[in-house]
Amino acid sequence: ALSRQATEQQPARLIAWPELAIQGDLFQDLRLVSEVSKIAIDTGTYFVIGTSQRSKASQTPPGGRKKLNSAYVISPQGAVVGRYHKLRLFPFGEYVPYREFVPWPAQYRAFDDTVPGTEQTLLEIEGIRFASLICWEPIFPDFVRTFVRGGARFILNISDEAWFGDTQAPYQMLSMNVFRAVENGIAIARAANTGLSVFIDPHGRITGRVATNGKELFVEGFLT
Repeated sequence: ALSRQATEQQPARLIAWPELAIQGDLFQDLRLVSEVSKIAIDTGTYFVIGTSQRSKASQTPPGGRKKLNSAYVISPQGAVVGRYHKLRLFPFGEYVPYREFVPWPAQYRAFDDTVPGTEQTLLEIEGIRFASLICWEPIFPDFVRTFVRGGARFILNISDEAWFGDTQAPYQMLSMNVFRAVENGIAIARAANTGLSVFIDPHGRITGRVATNGKELFVEGFLT
């Protein structure tokens, strides 16, 4: 509904939804594929969505294959035209570090169900290449720099920060994006499921925020 409302108010060429906005395997659920594609077709825009996909190449743990944390580009015709699989996984949220050496408690081991991608893939719409970095990946300056050197014209950061709650952690994540924008002279857009969703210009200035009555976390809205 927000996507349709946004494009009715002001035409756009790209809609971005946050990390893991789609709860389900986009390419094994035909109903889900149809619903997502219909939004892109109806709004006439490219569509970047965060979703998880089961990895066919990974070892099979109890309960099924491990999954990838991914960003997919859907064209205005409803076809998948690009994908990026998250490379820098979040410790204890997506994998358990040094599990072969450290006997972590069972509640930590339960989170070890995600595998990293293998390529620093740039996405592209209408000849413009960009990076869709996921979650905390913009924290790493050298990592971000490789995407810019590879030809990224802007950066999209999709993120799921609900588990931080209404704390200062999302603001710390935002501040890291500001530094990356300044270092690389590149604009950054953030789409976070509970905030902070913002536009940052190449000088590090925040030029737009999703906010309701001065509140920026756990609110509904969109930016164009």
